[in-house]
Amino acid sequence: MDSLVFRKFSIDDLGLLGRWLKNSYIKKFWVEHEELISYVKDNLFYNEWINYYIVEHGKPIGFVQFYETYKSPVGSFNPLNSESVAIDFMIGEEEFLNKGLGHSIVEELIRIIKSIGKYKYIISESCPKSIPFVKVLQRNGFEHIQNGIYALKL
Repeated sequence: MDSLVFRKFSIDDLGLLGRWLKNSYIKKFWVEHEELISYVKDNLFYNEWINYYIVEHGKPIGFVQFYETYKSPVGSFNPLNSESVAIDFMIGEEEFLNKGLGHSIVEELIRIIKSIGKYKYIISESCPKSIPFVKVLQRNGFEHIQNGIYALKL
C-alpha cells in the first residue's frame, strides 16, 4: 500500500472537504460544514499562520491543519504563546478508518511542525466522546493538560 503524502490544500479541494464533512462520524466532532468551508476558503491565501493539507494514501483520504495559537481569533488556544501551534485532523474516507492511519498522520504532522524549528508545543483539543482521537494523541506523546486540551512538548 502507498505511504502517506501530505500536499498543500488547494481551492480545488474545497468540494472534497465538504463531502467529508457530511460524513456522520465526522459531523459529531467538527464545526458546522459551511462554517469550516468558509473559514478555510477565507484563510487559504491570506494567512500564513494557518496551514492546510490533504493527506493522500494512494488517493486523498484526509485533511489536517495546524495554526499558530496566538494568532487564532477564537477558541481555547488564542491566549497561548507564540511558541505553540494547534493541530486538527480527520480521515475523511471511511474505508481508511481503524487501520492505524490516524497515528501515522499525526506522527507526520509532528515531523512537519518540528522541521519548521520555531515551536515548542503542539496543542490539540478533543471532544470527550472522541476516544479514538484521544488515543491517537496519546500514542503520539500528547498529555492531557486541561478540559480536553492535549499538549506535546517538542
